[in-house]
Amino acid sequence: MRSALALVIALGLAAHIHADGPYATNPKARVRPMHRRVAALLATGMNRSATFRQLVRRIEDSDVIVYVETRHDLRDGVGASMRFVTRTASDRFVRIQLSAEHTNHTLVALLGHELQHVVEVADHAEVQSPDDLREFYRRTGVRTGPDSFDSEEARHAGYLVRDEIVSKPGDLRMARAASLAETRLLDGSSFTADDRNAAAGSR
Repeated sequence: MRSALALVIALGLAAHIHADGPYATNPKARVRPMHRRVAALLATGMNRSATFRQLVRRIEDSDVIVYVETRHDLRDGVGASMRFVTRTASDRFVRIQLSAEHTNHTLVALLGHELQHVVEVADHAEVQSPDDLREFYRRTGVRTGPDSFDSEEARHAGYLVRDEIVSKPGDLRMARAASLAETRLLDGSSFTADDRNAAAGSR
């Protein structure tokens, strides 16, 4: 079963991988980290957040494959993004980009936010292209700019993951102190651009 496979794979990842080099993705998994740092973020989310695990399980049981990478060139104020890449006869492919400038704690929350968007795509078979994705969020999302959108569900997922990965009272105080900056990122614009704007996507 894909959901069980996802849990085993993610829990088996090393929790303290610091190198941000290429990562050998599992071809049977649907959530595929492209860098070692992303693999560590995925492991943290799977180990410490029930919401994160549920999102991964839903994706593993879908027709969507998502590649996750870190980047240093996302637009200022954008912590992460998701965009539709392509489709085949059997699968749809999307890509999540995470800003490498943020702490791992923040990036796990942002990844949870983005995985909720992947679930939204997975739940709507009519999303078959970047244009379909744009139209979907025009109808169902929260407009955050001329051609940028978000969803309340993704914002909520990001907040839940952020809170669930905090396990110690000291961590909780630190997280609350940083919550305003994180909230700006988790509530930030979600782009629905295509490949003509490589630093954008649908978040």
